[in-house]
Amino acid sequence: MMQVGHLVAGRYKILSIIGEGGMANVYLAEDTILHREVAVKALRMDLRDDKSVQERFKREAVATSELSHPNIVNVLDVGIDQGTQFMVIEYINGTNLKTYIRDHFPIPYQQVIDMMEQILAAVQCAHEHNIVHRDLKPENVMVDQYGRVKVSDFGIALALSEQSITQTNTTLGSVYYMSPEQTRGKKATTRSDIYSLGIILYEMLTKKVPFTGDTSVAIAMKHFKDPMPSAREIDPRIPQALENVIFKATAKDPDQRYQSAQEMAEDLKTTLLSTRANEPKFVPVAPAQMAETKVMEPINDEPIPGRNNKKKKKKWWTKKRAIIAGVIALLILLVGGGIWMTSNHNVDVPDVANLTQNQAEDILESKGLEKGTVTRVHSDEVKKGHVIKTNPDIGSQVKKGTSINLVISSGQKKFEIIDYTNKKYSSTAKKLRKKGFEVKKTSVQSSTIPKGYIVSQSVPEGEKVYPNKTTIEFEVSSGSNAVTVKDLTGYSLKGAQDYAADNGFNINSTEEFSDDVAKGLVIRQSPPAGSRLNKGSTITVVISKGKDDSITVDNLVGKSLNEAGKFADDNNLKFSYTEEYSDTITAGLVIRQTPAAGSKISKDGTFSVVISKGKRP
Repeated sequence: MMQVGHLVAGRYKILSIIGEGGMANVYLAEDTILHREVAVKALRMDLRDDKSVQERFKREAVATSELSHPNIVNVLDVGIDQGTQFMVIEYINGTNLKTYIRDHFPIPYQQVIDMMEQILAAVQCAHEHNIVHRDLKPENVMVDQYGRVKVSDFGIALALSEQSITQTNTTLGSVYYMSPEQTRGKKATTRSDIYSLGIILYEMLTKKVPFTGDTSVAIAMKHFKDPMPSAREIDPRIPQALENVIFKATAKDPDQRYQSAQEMAEDLKTTLLSTRANEPKFVPVAPAQMAETKVMEPINDEPIPGRNNKKKKKKWWTKKRAIIAGVIALLILLVGGGIWMTSNHNVDVPDVANLTQNQAEDILESKGLEKGTVTRVHSDEVKKGHVIKTNPDIGSQVKKGTSINLVISSGQKKFEIIDYTNKKYSSTAKKLRKKGFEVKKTSVQSSTIPKGYIVSQSVPEGEKVYPNKTTIEFEVSSGSNAVTVKDLTGYSLKGAQDYAADNGFNINSTEEFSDDVAKGLVIRQSPPAGSRLNKGSTITVVISKGKDDSITVDNLVGKSLNEAGKFADDNNLKFSYTEEYSDTITAGLVIRQTPAAGSKISKDGTFSVVISKGKRP
């Protein structure tokens, strides 16, 4: 386990542990470069040599890094720190959907729909990148403090094109939300995720999971065999149209489920409309009924004793030829009519909105329509490379062979950041969020910028960015706590310190001589009196050392002992001397002195010299 304070990859400082999982531990950390909170997901120490776990961890990093969506937890960085694989993901200040349901149940139906639409949008994005989540459950859906939803934990996600996945891996995931085909060991598909989403919707409306049991096998068998329980039996107020979404999403036969997360979202968003108030209950067809075929009794060609079988046989052959001729004639009519219908009847322009250009063209071709011109325009709603609309419009009736023009998204138009400092945060954040930005704020004190207005911004003015991929962090003024500084001249150091403590300031002090200010009192201060100063700031005061009565020491080297003693007497200095031999200084003269010539010394100080004894004998 990583320790608090550890610097992952020299950048992410561990602040605390958020959670412990079967594969990895998740920590709250600070990005020391961008100065923001992030989550660090690190492989558990006891598993870091397990190849299968390493592969799963790697798969999550790869799968999630390919996805960029407002409702998917973004991967910011991946790497290895001291032999441990880690990934850095955006920190969601909130809780998971399981806890949210527990703490907020009953959740208003409209809010349930709004939250499910966000989950569906995230899953649709993954499916468009050919990624099946395979472990959709409330624990893997995060709800932030503003009620926004983000899907996480793609640890067992599987690319649809991936062929090396083992049979064992196909049944990974939580059994409470697992599709019937997964419980039988079959490979998960996008419709397997749709089934899990239906179970999640059931739980959001009832606070329960539909199937429980003493063992995982018992629960799995219920998913496979038992009909989906009615949410309306638990809460009769649930509209039938809303319950029908659950029934269709959780049909045992994948072909009877919604064919995409987007289709499920389109159906879900209208379930509270009055036009669907009297909708009948959706009843999926049982798989056994769908496979049912009628068995015909065999024709008995055995001759019947005692009868003219030759005549009977001839009569039967005559009837048989007539039947064959009729069948041939019918086939000619059907084929001829089919050719005529194929060449002449109209078709509806299929709904190819939000599909990739290649997908749309394949569908148009399958309907007997031709590929027309392609126009590319910016779009805030439709992903780059996907269809915005067709011309003629979707749903229009046209003849087969008609050319259908496509309008393809070239992605969001880049947005140029302006200088937001000194602008009101609330209105600025509202406008930016409407454009797709994620906006965060930090409160700071300011003596110059009014409360609620922006002090600084993380993205500089003039930078062009994609709104749905950009987070802007603002420092916002919480107002000023500035105090007008008092004149402290003439205060003692203790008095200045007491004033600073009472007003939330710090005190620094220095000393110097003064002919005018008594020793121990404040000569001057910085900042000066009358300044506005925030609490926590520092005031520096200069304390008087009193008058400067020091003297400058004369150069007495080469002078006699008497002259040195006279200098000391004249200046009230304590005088002493010692003797030593010298080859250069005549006996009786000063060799050196302390303090040295030019030094400052107070009048009650000490002065000493070394006197030459002449040359050593």
